[in-house]
Amino acid sequence: MKMKLAALMTALALLLSACGGGAANSVGSGNGGSPAELPSAPSGESPAPESEAPAPEPDQPSSLPASGPASSQAGEAPVSLPDIPVEDLPDIDAAPASDFIYEDDGKGTLRIIGYTGSGVAELRIPNKIEGKRVDSIAFPFRAELKDVTSVVIPYGVTTLATDCFREQAQITAVTLPDSLAVIENSVFLRSGLKTVELPDSVVSIGISAFGSCADLTTARLSDNLAVIPKFAFERCNSMTTFNFPASLVEIGEAAFYGCDRLEPITIPDNVTIGERAFFNVFDRFYNRDFTLTYQGRTYTTSDTTDLPEWLR
Repeated sequence: MKMKLAALMTALALLLSACGGGAANSVGSGNGGSPAELPSAPSGESPAPESEAPAPEPDQPSSLPASGPASSQAGEAPVSLPDIPVEDLPDIDAAPASDFIYEDDGKGTLRIIGYTGSGVAELRIPNKIEGKRVDSIAFPFRAELKDVTSVVIPYGVTTLATDCFREQAQITAVTLPDSLAVIENSVFLRSGLKTVELPDSVVSIGISAFGSCADLTTARLSDNLAVIPKFAFERCNSMTTFNFPASLVEIGEAAFYGCDRLEPITIPDNVTIGERAFFNVFDRFYNRDFTLTYQGRTYTTSDTTDLPEWLR
């Protein structure tokens, strides 16, 4: 009997040891074990640096931080948004409030977050609803705006929120008010805009704000804009006319990547230019007499030797 009991206990001990060994080989044990290691990149390859990250993909909303008071672009002071009393707003011809979804933004003003109307080609957004001023437009990524080809933003709106007109390729025109201060990230990314005229009230635009607008030919910036952030106008390869205001102090990385139809331009000497800001521009100007003047030097397509990093 003792021998049978000893044999049974030995077998039980072996069984427990086997179970314990299996647990030790499990991945990511929560009981003090080491976490599983991620597989390394193939030999000779390394993850793409953040600086080479493209604009947000078409099927995903932007994950970039919004610009504006809470998170201004690098080098900029926090934006102070204008406080416009509702009593100062004019009566305007606009779409009915019932066509919009809106919410209180916690500042005593409203944020429009959706559109339920249809059959309207020119969308005229109201400047006040229920006695409160509309302060910002925050349509979600790929909002249902399929009938809309032009948008009129009213005086009183100070902010266009991230992604709000992104990939609305049917929207070819937008009217912006002189109350607008902030255009956040990817607002018009891959839209159908043909021209852009920013009122001088605009002091901040976000990453990829007008990126990949294939039909954009002309852009006029605010005279109070200090920073053109990275990817701001990348791949706007129909754009020919562009101004660089005297207020400008920085052009971000790849801001004009692939803008290969720009007319001759002059950049203020005090502006800091990021890496590859005009990347791929000169490469495609082999059949045109393009010039870019900056800090006393004029770069031409007839002489592409010794180009700075931001131009290559």
